[in-house]
Amino acid sequence: MTRTRYLIASLLRAFGVTRKNKRLTDAAYEMHLMQDGEEILGAFCWPQTEPIEDLETAYWNLRRLEKEKQEILSKVRAAEEILGGAHQQKFDAITSGREKESPFNDRIATLNTKIKELTIDHDACMSRALAIKKRHEAFKMKLQVLQNEPGNHEPEIQECLKKLASLRQDFTDEKQALATLKERIAATKEKLKNYRERASKSLQGSNAKTSEAYARISEANKDISNHRAKLALIEDEQAVLYREVGHFLNLNARRRDCQNACRQHRAILSQVQLLLASVRRNRALAGQ
Repeated sequence: MTRTRYLIASLLRAFGVTRKNKRLTDAAYEMHLMQDGEEILGAFCWPQTEPIEDLETAYWNLRRLEKEKQEILSKVRAAEEILGGAHQQKFDAITSGREKESPFNDRIATLNTKIKELTIDHDACMSRALAIKKRHEAFKMKLQVLQNEPGNHEPEIQECLKKLASLRQDFTDEKQALATLKERIAATKEKLKNYRERASKSLQGSNAKTSEAYARISEANKDISNHRAKLALIEDEQAVLYREVGHFLNLNARRRDCQNACRQHRAILSQVQLLLASVRRNRALAGQ
């Protein structure tokens, strides 16, 4: 509230227009703004308050807190450097591992594909062998029936015998093919096992470095969190002292030592002075 508005409001109050609730509300709002301004004023001006005896305790407490704060900030920066190095170590280890693993992965993928192809061939061969066996059983049954039936079935019997001999040979061929496919599948699986073991061994060094990097990252994050928690406590304590210093400077703005302390921040002092005056006017109009 400006001086002019205060005079007008005082005149209206003389005629019974008080608006007490509005004055108290305005005073509370401006008090909040003033306290924030005093905190800012104190934060900027406290280093120049050493000569002021009334602020001696606050000044030396702030000196102590500022030193502790800088020490903790230094620790935070060191931990952040460790964290950055650990992230780089993790990246390098993972990249190195992928480079080492790449040729093995290509070969492993090829062998997996080969095993799938051989398995399909094996299943097809097995299906053919079963079909041959089924036909062999059918011709064998036919032969038994023809041999036991009366009449001349010699031509059909001979045909059955030839067919059975042919089916036995086909079954033998399929059986041999199955054995060959089983051997090839087993050999390919053994190669696959060897490549996987080699790939695993090649990654052991990279995995160790990656695990070490994760441990360093976890420790650095823990340290940073602890340091920042301490910083928050220091800053809370500083904020209280900043308000104490700023409030004193605001209330004693006409003192020469206070003016010297605020010399470089007169604009801030002027603003909190205006707010203080406005709060007092609003309270006066509210009868407080």
